[in-house]
Amino acid sequence: MLKSYLKKIHEIANRGDAREESYYSILEGLLKEYTESVGLSACGHAQAGKRNIHITTLPKKTEAGNPDFRIWDGKQHIVGYIEAKAPTVERLDHIQTTEQLKRYRHTFPNLILTNFFEFRLYRNGTLIDKVLIARPFIVHKLKDIPPVEKESDFLKLLERFFSFSLPKVYAAKTLAIELAKRTRFLKDEVIAEELIEEVWQYQIGGYQVCSKWLKDRKKRLLSLDDIKHYCKIVTSLQKTIEVQKAIDDIYPEVEKETIESKIGKNNIV
Repeated sequence: MLKSYLKKIHEIANRGDAREESYYSILEGLLKEYTESVGLSACGHAQAGKRNIHITTLPKKTEAGNPDFRIWDGKQHIVGYIEAKAPTVERLDHIQTTEQLKRYRHTFPNLILTNFFEFRLYRNGTLIDKVLIARPFIVHKLKDIPPVEKESDFLKLLERFFSFSLPKVYAAKTLAIELAKRTRFLKDEVIAEELIEEVWQYQIGGYQVCSKWLKDRKKRLLSLDDIKHYCKIVTSLQKTIEVQKAIDDIYPEVEKETIESKIGKNNIV
């Protein structure tokens, strides 16, 4: 897998006219090959119990910026984003401290930063793993194909990246914190990931309350007051569902007592 990938990187680098974007298709191909090797379906039908994986190069811009790759299921769930720098950029320590990467790390909970040789995985803004799969100077200085290094570590990093999913959030206070982290890309992330399913699906007048509220505000950044108001709605729906369940639990007994009471009265008459 990586041997073929590095060979293609070497070929493009040695043409002498390549830009950063010239390498995108090679990385996309590597990601697709990985997903297929582990049983995920890249841009196709998922196997039983598996997710479809779509890899979008240069996706639509978010409020936080425009990472180079978006990994998602083609419908709702976003796995994560990848920000790529040119293979000649070797100081990723410096890159991760730039305003762009600070913004991305703050906004996107599952993010990879790469120069096509080194891969850094960030979870909720924190660096949790990094792997150097080959030495860039062998390509740039020696003009040769570099040997593969730490392939098993690289595959583990990809496994952590692709297995990511947002946790379900049950408390409105926790939801507010999670939404506050993500207000810059709510247009792309589906808030259903953050809610109990029955709350997200709850309808009044034929409309999903939570979904409609968000769609009505789709083209603007949510303020803190908006988030607080949304959380009050979620709390109200949670309480409503609890009351409805309590009523449903006692209704059969109440109905039985009512019927027995009517029968008793009829017998007396």
